Amino acid sequence: MITIASLQEKIKKCEFKFNDLNHYFREENQLENVLKSKISIVFLNDEVSNKYFEILKSKVLKIIKIKDDFSLICRYFFDYYPNIHSEDILAITKITFSLEYNNLDYFDLNYKKDYDKYIKYLDEAKKSIEKMSSEFFNQIFKYTRNIYIKDDIKCVEESEKKFNEFENIFEENGIDKINKKILILCAESFFGSIGKIFLKEDNELLSTHCLKVFKNPDENGIKKELDLLYKLFKNKNENYNHKKIEDLANTLLILIKKEYLLSISKAIKIFIEKINIKDNDFSKKIANIIKDLMGKNDIEIIKSCKENLKDLNIDVDKDDSDYIDLLISLNEEPELMTFLLKSTPEEFQNIQQLALENNSYYISINDIFKMEKCTTFFKSLNKHELNAKAIIDSLKIKLKEKHYILIAFKNFILKYS
Repeated sequence: MITIASLQEKIKKCEFKFNDLNHYFREENQLENVLKSKISIVFLNDEVSNKYFEILKSKVLKIIKIKDDFSLICRYFFDYYPNIHSEDILAITKITFSLEYNNLDYFDLNYKKDYDKYIKYLDEAKKSIEKMSSEFFNQIFKYTRNIYIKDDIKCVEESEKKFNEFENIFEENGIDKINKKILILCAESFFGSIGKIFLKEDNELLSTHCLKVFKNPDENGIKKELDLLYKLFKNKNENYNHKKIEDLANTLLILIKKEYLLSISKAIKIFIEKINIKDNDFSKKIANIIKDLMGKNDIEIIKSCKENLKDLNIDVDKDDSDYIDLLISLNEEPELMTFLLKSTPEEFQNIQQLALENNSYYISINDIFKMEKCTTFFKSLNKHELNAKAIIDSLKIKLKEKHYILIAFKNFILKYS
């Protein structure tokens, strides 16, 4: 039977589970006065009730701090060193769970030594978790983790090395000091559905499948990221003027778009060559655009190249960019493009018949049907005009009329690349 005397004794001995009192002291709940009132009813003496309230509060806040520290260290281990500290992750998870459902003195009696063992990681955990709030660092880390899946130390070292290149970004012409492949990789999260960007270990760009939606960047997100980079590298950029962040963000946007313009230009050049259109004027203009874009990072030149593409009826800011998506994808696999351009629908019909007769498991009838669709689509373009601009226009129109063909192309490229 619960009596006033037994409740008073329970409060004096702090015989409460952490989970019973935790919610009273979380900032967002603001329920301290509720607990204080309950204790005052039990003791009917403000001085005594205040004394035991403060004792309980102190113990609860202590466990909250300890649990928060443990959680931060555990997250640090999980994010950065999941292989090396796998056992520690399990141990800390067990400790925090136990603290939740045991009495307030349970920590001092059972886990003080464990806390002393792990607390040495707290400062590094705080710094590392703050770094994880950077989208740039996250992109680098995810990419590096795919290379060093089991090697935590190498993954962290390489990620830090690449990320530290951004300490130069606030210097004059600092962007030029950053490896552009890393710059593109880091910008991915601010440009919507760019698609996967693969890098070799030497940072060489391997593939840029579907470098699309560069025209709709998250400009505010990039500015926030630059603000965060400034804070992370503030010791090396103490004199940096925050007002320049907006200009730096705009520069970054243009430089990233440069890679998109370059990918488009190269893809169109290869397509015109593969489709065997002799248009010297068009080809020369495209070649000049590519040459300019591959030169020094000059903002005005990049803007000029964008306008020059527009003069060729290639407007990267318009919504009808399916043809761009298709050409960039095809450019990734030029052999497949050659195969489709040289093949005829009749040949695919013969292959289809052979596949039926021989019960082929390597290639399905559906695959052959998609190939035939792609080849027929190419044949439908107005190549007789012998004009590159007309071919590009024809490509745009046909894709609008037969939007499903884009899916057929992508499925074909994905399966046979």
